[in-house]
Amino acid sequence: MWISDGIGGNVEAVKWIGLETAKRLHVEEGAIFIDVRDRMDFALGHIVGAFCTPLPEIIDFGLVNVFPPELISLIVKNRKLPIILYSEVATPFSRCRAFCRWLLRAGWATLKPERLRRLRGGMFGWKHKHGPVSRPLKGDSEYALGAGLQQLLAD
Repeated sequence: MWISDGIGGNVEAVKWIGLETAKRLHVEEGAIFIDVRDRMDFALGHIVGAFCTPLPEIIDFGLVNVFPPELISLIVKNRKLPIILYSEVATPFSRCRAFCRWLLRAGWATLKPERLRRLRGGMFGWKHKHGPVSRPLKGDSEYALGAGLQQLLAD
């Protein structure tokens, strides 16, 4: 409802990327990984090196206010790196598809659908194919959260 269909690339042109290809690109540092799940899901485990950009926050506050500045810089400076988006599971109409639409509208002049890829299987598939996952440390509490996440939760 908040996204115009009249400008930017067509979300239907965004293709899938297989887990093995994504894992290879991850090892080679040949792609930008973006996690569109909620922050708590991200904190509980995400693809190593992925950026946390929760779709609900994008909807409420806009891309520029949620994207980490280093992510914007990485996308702009490395125009040949594919951008791999993922959510928990990759269904045809998952949140990573909606997120692609947001990116294509925001970057309508420079960001083409050919650069975006949706991770087949999502985080679920990545874990089951033994992709590198960042996990919280277990401690005296259920999860020993880092200082940054504790501050985020306190805000």
